[in-house]
Amino acid sequence: MGSETGRVGRDGGLEWLAKRVPGDLLNLLGPFGNGFTLREDPHNLLILVDTRDDPSWFWQLVPLCEQVLDRGGRVTLLIRCLDDSSMSGLVPQLPVQVEVRTASTKKQWLEQIHSMIAWSDQLCAGVPPESYGELLHIVRNTRFRVDKNYAQVLVRTDLLCGVGACLACAVPTARGSYTRACVHGPVFDLTELTA
Repeated sequence: MGSETGRVGRDGGLEWLAKRVPGDLLNLLGPFGNGFTLREDPHNLLILVDTRDDPSWFWQLVPLCEQVLDRGGRVTLLIRCLDDSSMSGLVPQLPVQVEVRTASTKKQWLEQIHSMIAWSDQLCAGVPPESYGELLHIVRNTRFRVDKNYAQVLVRTDLLCGVGACLACAVPTARGSYTRACVHGPVFDLTELTA
């Protein structure tokens, strides 16, 4: 496991991509569905990424930093990681204006979320599904309500066909039904995923 790359395990696709050189022709399919909806006005964005099981959460949410900074906003990135050293190679690649915090224990993670939710105008997260309910509970208890598009979550699922026909991207919703992430996601309002 290399801390500079942020990868865990072996990924044949990433290995192949790493061997490409500038000028190589790539055929890509995507992106599918809907991404994050950021406010137009300058604001305070809190980004949560849980890299313990999948470091790619980090790379998938980092582009939001530039978008908010370009609008005159402020960004705080809270990273849940196995240990602080696992992020040492990634953090220097962020814009210097981004406030970066790390948490290696559940207690640290929850305490920091509690302390930052109150001042943030918007929350974007890349966290596993088992965190959705707890995150919504923290938002409700801290802010006393959950405005539409305040808390958005990138859902990890397979996006195979791109039109939802194969149902590989089916994601359970708070209403007890399923939705297709490649059509309606892969970014959802947190309240759509948990009650």
